[in-house]
Amino acid sequence: DGVEDILVDHGYHPEFPSVAAFDTIDNRALSWQEQMQELVDTGVARKFNIIAHSQGGLDARYLASVLGESDKIASITTISTPHHGTVVSDAYTGIVEVSFWDGGIIDEIVSFGSELFGVEGENFTEQLEQMTTTSMEEFNQNVPDVEGVAYYSWAGKSCRYFQWDCQDEMDGEVVTSYFATTHWYIEEYQGFNDGLVAVESAIWGEYLGILPADHIDQMGHRFDNSTQVFASQEFYLSEARRLSLAGF
Repeated sequence: DGVEDILVDHGYHPEFPSVAAFDTIDNRALSWQEQMQELVDTGVARKFNIIAHSQGGLDARYLASVLGESDKIASITTISTPHHGTVVSDAYTGIVEVSFWDGGIIDEIVSFGSELFGVEGENFTEQLEQMTTTSMEEFNQNVPDVEGVAYYSWAGKSCRYFQWDCQDEMDGEVVTSYFATTHWYIEEYQGFNDGLVAVESAIWGEYLGILPADHIDQMGHRFDNSTQVFASQEFYLSEARRLSLAGF
């Protein structure tokens, strides 16, 4: 999506660690740890600013706190990370009672998720179990912020097709059809959201605001009919500049 190119063109040195899309937070954080240590060992850098999307933000927090890598981390910026869980996971895993109608919606959501990401239902379920509101409450107690690491967060907000006021406010942003059902369900129980993560769940550390983008737009992809396209390249460049100006 051109993010790496624009950062390099402006004098920054980005790295994009590759971790398993569907794995537990602790396993993914171990993968981050190995790749970060390799960058240190090869002289690429001694300290890092981590900008992480979705579950990546939880991995980064775990990396700094539980795995004890805070000496290598200057800052962690999370983008639509479910720090406080999601009601979709609550309903699917059975920790809250749902109606027959809501149960059917949850099944549809998981089916869509499995189809979209190309994973079996069992693997997708394991991911959802980690993202319940109760699981994340426990996670937040066991994974405290580390002194010396700066924590920032962004949330995403999108709109369904007939939410005209919302679209006016969000510059024409429309959620991808893949997440139309989850968007409605999360809005009913947690409020404004980007199709997968509620705004209130994404807030952690110093909250920087709302992005007019659904969960996929934030990664620089576009699967929707928004009248505007989220400028992902400019956004990540502005984040690099923000961190630089903050002295990191």
